[in-house]
Amino acid sequence: MTFDSESLFALPRGRDASTVTLLTAAFTLIFIVFYGGASFVSGLVPYRIRIDFPFEAQIPFIPQVGIVYLSTLMILACAPFILRRFEELFPLFIVLCVQTIIGAVIFIVLPVEPGYPPREPTGPLLGLFALADTLNLERNELPALHVAFAFAAAAAYQPKCSRWTGMAMWLWAAAIGISTLLMHEHHVLDMSAGILLAGVTMSAIYPWACRPARVDRAEIELICLREFARFARRHVRYIVICLALYRASLGRFRERRILRTGFCLLQSVDDLLDGDRPSEGEPLQVVDQLVMEIESQQFSDNSLSRLAAAFVIDLENIRSGRDDPVDDAVELIRHMQIDRRRVLQGELMSEQQLCEHHRRTFSLSVDLMLLAAGGPLRAADVPALIDAFGWCSTMRDLEEDLSNGLVNIPREVIDRARDQGVKNLSFHSLCISAPVRDWMKRELTHAEKLLDQADAQLNAAGSVEGLTTLRMFARSIRGYVRRYSRSLPGEKRFRAHGLEFVKERSPH
Repeated sequence: MTFDSESLFALPRGRDASTVTLLTAAFTLIFIVFYGGASFVSGLVPYRIRIDFPFEAQIPFIPQVGIVYLSTLMILACAPFILRRFEELFPLFIVLCVQTIIGAVIFIVLPVEPGYPPREPTGPLLGLFALADTLNLERNELPALHVAFAFAAAAAYQPKCSRWTGMAMWLWAAAIGISTLLMHEHHVLDMSAGILLAGVTMSAIYPWACRPARVDRAEIELICLREFARFARRHVRYIVICLALYRASLGRFRERRILRTGFCLLQSVDDLLDGDRPSEGEPLQVVDQLVMEIESQQFSDNSLSRLAAAFVIDLENIRSGRDDPVDDAVELIRHMQIDRRRVLQGELMSEQQLCEHHRRTFSLSVDLMLLAAGGPLRAADVPALIDAFGWCSTMRDLEEDLSNGLVNIPREVIDRARDQGVKNLSFHSLCISAPVRDWMKRELTHAEKLLDQADAQLNAAGSVEGLTTLRMFARSIRGYVRRYSRSLPGEKRFRAHGLEFVKERSPH
């Protein structure tokens, strides 16, 4: 082991700050669920075992060492500030999770009957003893996880420490182990099992988790989770999509990573171009740089580039025959940039142009998804569903797009609305315009017909890979059609609804 000359304690920086925070939060949640759950479930087990030795009755009871016992929290809290890079913290995270799960299983299978006499604490610092005793819960005895955690942390910190600091870490871990005996929280066998658990997991699990390829895959998954959280803050529908993608990955998690990396990358690019995601520069230039990285396969170190690099690897793994998924992905991203140019130039499209634009966007998107699924089905086999995607995207995001300057209402309809006195292209002005209302109603009828045609096309496809996912999307769009139709009541009520909507949203 070599001593790292940089500061022992420091704040994580850059992308490491967010990923390290996610790992810390994830372990906290895992510990609460498994440690707390084991305490509850073990209470339902009808038997208890005794593991104390006769000499342990002579171990003095010193409640004041509760402050040392509680310092387990502190030695673990040091982790994000010592192991402040993801590749340093991730292996310890895996070890602590494995220790927690193993401990929880043993707690349930072998619930221990304490062998110490009843405790009667006296003297100072009794509050700390009471807190330590409470946090220890009931029956979570063998192995002593506090001891396992402390020794695992000391071992993980060792390469970052000087000789004397490393020795202090080991002494700290040993003091925590001794405190469990002096508080009569654990027996000698508990403490020994905790040290053994730390030794086994640090020698077997830790090196496995340190492998660069494994660390990289784990970080990509965290980036995907962070992107899903970002999307979900905008709309709850992304939670449903997230769950659907992870459900589709069950049993083939590594193979189906492309579903997660692809969705997160392309949705992030779309949000960036639509103005729904902060950008350090002009979104077109940011996306141009990303496309150059994909084409050259020379990627930067930011999260979006890391996601793109993973997506390219996943695409290369599914390349087959005449399909060139990387070129298709680049074409899709280039096509998505059209909307940003429309915003900058204030461009309106005709109904035919909008239809072709959306059809191309979703044909490329669906083809990539189906290629990832590994089946023969392609977007050309379900053209009605592709057009239904375009309708749903337009209507679902109509207000948000208009607020960002993106007009997905046909130029012909806008011209008629202007002839009737509409002065600006805000959603609130347009939603009470007769030409726009009529267009929305016609589009609703068209969407219902498209979905009927899509169902027939899906039924004709037989039973192939990817069909289940397309059916799920079709059901989702049909559900949105039903909700959307309820927001378009009769002419008088719609006008009143529109006027009331404008009044409620008006800044004046």
